[in-house]
Amino acid sequence: MELTQEIVNYTRFLIMTRNRGNTISRRFSVTTCYKAICRIPVRSSAPDLMHIFKLIDAKMKIVRIDRRPDVRATAPFQDVYFIEVMRAPPTSSIDLAAWAAEVDTLVLTIKQACEDADVIGIW
Repeated sequence: MELTQEIVNYTRFLIMTRNRGNTISRRFSVTTCYKAICRIPVRSSAPDLMHIFKLIDAKMKIVRIDRRPDVRATAPFQDVYFIEVMRAPPTSSIDLAAWAAEVDTLVLTIKQACEDADVIGIW
């Protein structure tokens, strides 16, 4: 049995800017697919992650969850979660500003349930 299959063993590169006003979609021919990445650090007073996932899932579709050690942690075993979400249903078209507003509303909801949350990417 293979530990990693070739079809899932790949590197993703994300091109980011410092603020939402800088658009890179024209330069790289990126179409809006209504996805975003949220960063949720989990500190010692850990929130109920399932509750947070349910909050997100009620508003958007969770596409990917990635857990990493938090480089800004003050103690060992503190993690940060990168949660990629997609607009549900993705079939209806809205402009990028309206999509960004939906993501911001989601992050405010997450912040009420835990200590911190950020949007680190939206496309």
